Amino acid sequence: MTEKGERMTPQGENAMKPTGNEDIWHFNLSELKPGKEFILENKETWEQASLRGTTHEMSTENFHLWYGNLSIDEARQIWVKYHEPVVHLHFSIRSASHYHPATQKTITLHQHQHNILALPGSRIKLKWEEAEKFESFVISAQPAVFLKYLPQNHHFFKALRQNLSQDKAVCLSESGLPITPEITGALFEILNCTLKGYFRKVYVEAKIAEVMALQLGQLDALDAPVTLHGLKKEDLEKMYRVRELLVSDLGNTLTLRQLSHEVGTNEHSLKINFKKVFGNTVFGYLHDYRMEKSLKMLKKGNATIADTAQRIGYKHATHFTAAFKKYFGFLPTKINGLLINFLYLLEDFSIEAALL
Repeated sequence: MTEKGERMTPQGENAMKPTGNEDIWHFNLSELKPGKEFILENKETWEQASLRGTTHEMSTENFHLWYGNLSIDEARQIWVKYHEPVVHLHFSIRSASHYHPATQKTITLHQHQHNILALPGSRIKLKWEEAEKFESFVISAQPAVFLKYLPQNHHFFKALRQNLSQDKAVCLSESGLPITPEITGALFEILNCTLKGYFRKVYVEAKIAEVMALQLGQLDALDAPVTLHGLKKEDLEKMYRVRELLVSDLGNTLTLRQLSHEVGTNEHSLKINFKKVFGNTVFGYLHDYRMEKSLKMLKKGNATIADTAQRIGYKHATHFTAAFKKYFGFLPTKINGLLINFLYLLEDFSIEAALL
């Protein structure tokens, strides 16, 4: 932090920074000029009276990424001044965020939800709820950059251009969509990428494209729009508790009856409400989570296949190997070779680019 409360990177200002009034923030992607071959990065610790924790920002030529893991002691209201239209890929991992565009309906992302928001160049109110654990990930881009990833006949392509031309906000889904283990895995890979320099930039932008594809593909795959209409707050909290029980001890798989008893509901309500919140069945979600976690573990290179299988709840490594192959399309024994080939591919790409 500077004396005026502004956040700075070693090479320039971040996209979002407070003015003299700490409740007014300016967001300006055009100020970011990190160059074509590297990432601007800034990590910061917050120790305010009502806001504590860490934030992590990254900026490439095309994208700005913000990740916050905070403790918020009281509800916080921030005015954000957007100096130009922007597209946010917003992932509300823990707690909720509320966008209040002028003269439009509030856009809310509950815990474990994501959405894509296109916001006009104007002042918008953003509210964060009081939360012991607030965790949020926002990827931002100018509309022209985002639209390169969409076919022109896609409904969101048309809606985005039309609404921004009228200075109106628009979002991909009327209600927030559930964050899947696949999306969680991709966000984790972005934050924990160990590549450096140009290769880090290529990897991060490739992962952002993957995240976009997962978001857009998830909506297209739904039979009907996801909605939490009619789900009481206590029922939402019960489903979040079920998820915690599922992932906290992967070696101890509870039955639907046991899960229902633990959170104070019945099996029928558990099945219906869990799918409303997370977009998958209870054990479908658990299976996907296990697969994504196993991939992270194996990529680190410090766990054997047998150890990984046991730690995510498989008694037999052969059963795990078969499930992994079915889910990812390749055997877990191939991971190191795939990573090495990917690095060679990046190196070849950078050499070709330098010769152009």
